[in-house]
Amino acid sequence: MRIRTGAVSFGMALVIGVVWACVGCGDDGRDSGDRQRSPRDGGNGAGSARGAAGHHTPTTSTGSGAHVTTAPSRVGLAPRQIEAAEAAGVPSRIEVDLGRGVRMVLVLIPPGAFLMGAPLHEEMREDDEPPHMVTLSAPVYLGATEVTQRQYERVTGANPSRYVGPDRPVERVSWHEASAFCRRLTEAERSSGRLRDGEAYALPTEAVWECACRAGTTAPFNLDGPLNTDRVNYDGHYLYGEEHKLHEAVWRHKTTPVATFAPNPWGLWDMHGNVWEWCADWYGPYATTAVADPAGPASGVNRVLRGGSWFDSPGDLRSANRTAATPDNQDGNIGFRVMRTVAAR
Repeated sequence: MRIRTGAVSFGMALVIGVVWACVGCGDDGRDSGDRQRSPRDGGNGAGSARGAAGHHTPTTSTGSGAHVTTAPSRVGLAPRQIEAAEAAGVPSRIEVDLGRGVRMVLVLIPPGAFLMGAPLHEEMREDDEPPHMVTLSAPVYLGATEVTQRQYERVTGANPSRYVGPDRPVERVSWHEASAFCRRLTEAERSSGRLRDGEAYALPTEAVWECACRAGTTAPFNLDGPLNTDRVNYDGHYLYGEEHKLHEAVWRHKTTPVATFAPNPWGLWDMHGNVWEWCADWYGPYATTAVADPAGPASGVNRVLRGGSWFDSPGDLRSANRTAATPDNQDGNIGFRVMRTVAAR
């Protein structure tokens, strides 16, 4: 067991604003970590990679391996999101202006009920994924992408990432550091009068994360087509539902810039693969009956991680898959995205 620790600098002045966005506008070294793993996993951690990404314009996949430019602020949202926004009297998408030309797009996650966990027949399901109905009683906003290095550095003045590139997801951030980022963002927005009482930035709960990942889908993945490395950044040596390893396959050995591939039906990128994402919850067993707004156990040892990463095989990328790590874990395949609460009007 090896656990990395570190600190984040908060010495950078920050000017933040919110812009309401219109709807419909247009070396493979591996570090062992203290993360709970499924029996089928081949390992965990991250390694070094040669080269750094330059400026990247977000793109979406056409499914054939070709890509077309599409900014997160321009992707259309689902009718359910637009209807929920109208009912709550809020925009369905917002842009947080972090200053100096850096922005963060968040989309509305509508309230409602969904089946959380994996059906009993789902391939590669784990015992900690019992299916149960979950109701989310209020809308929230969720980052359209994982927090990028550009965004993280703008808010904190630091960039701990191994795979350097302004539009790659920040990684090697602990749960504590991800939570501190959310607090810093909340404080800056609140001091500027752009957050109402009851509104704050935070890590998403595990239930919010899975609801957003599924985006109304019930299959193991939210993709419009089969899982492959033209659609998701993961270890392509493995096929979903297959135990054997392929000799010829695509494995990038590092993160890709956010929004490299197509978004899910609710306008969220990289919910499968790229980096694991911290959730607010302590890891623990689910309720086995219907529940509203679950927030996980009151205490624990490990915090929940979701989504899988560039390092992982398909079973770890499923919408229902769960893993966890000690809150000070800083692996090079762990990042996060932010949630913002919506105050009742």
